[in-house]
Amino acid sequence: MSDLEHTPGPWKISKCECGHPACDSYFINVTSSDGRLSLGDAQLIAAAPDMLDALKGILDCQEHFYTEQGGIRLPEQLSPWGGVLQVIFKVAREAVTKVGGKEV
Repeated sequence: MSDLEHTPGPWKISKCECGHPACDSYFINVTSSDGRLSLGDAQLIAAAPDMLDALKGILDCQEHFYTEQGGIRLPEQLSPWGGVLQVIFKVAREAVTKVGGKEV
């Protein structure tokens, strides 16, 4: 996976400032040396819907591992992974929140 090449983040979103009242366009500001979108950047953007679905799937799984009191409940064979799962759920939630702009 380390051979994936894209412009490192953070990427910024900016609203079009063309002045047209009906314009609701946005731009992704990616810093590159020549101002063009690289193949790696284009592939990352194209994969974004699939990655979002994967993150939402991870978040759907978390309900199976948490108790009503917010503690983690794991089958015995997964108990060494409790801390890792908590981090995975946290990172997935933060990424999905960035997409929707609200807490998940």
